[in-house]
Amino acid sequence: MSVECSGLHVARLEMPNAFALDTSGRSTVVLDASLFRLLDGRELEALLAHELAHLERHDGFIRSVAIALS
Repeated sequence: MSVECSGLHVARLEMPNAFALDTSGRSTVVLDASLFRLLDGRELEALLAHELAHLERHDGFIRSVAIALS
């Protein structure tokens, strides 16, 4: 299975972080700008793969359903 990411956004967050959003069929990965100086190329690649896996598995949707049912 593969996932298509609609966008990659770089933000200035309070602390280094990355996350994936899937809203209305638009998949987006957000990275804090500090990650580009904190991580080497292989680490950044692994981080992006991790976030894309969240989109592929629909983790955000599953988490939302779990919260709604609790």
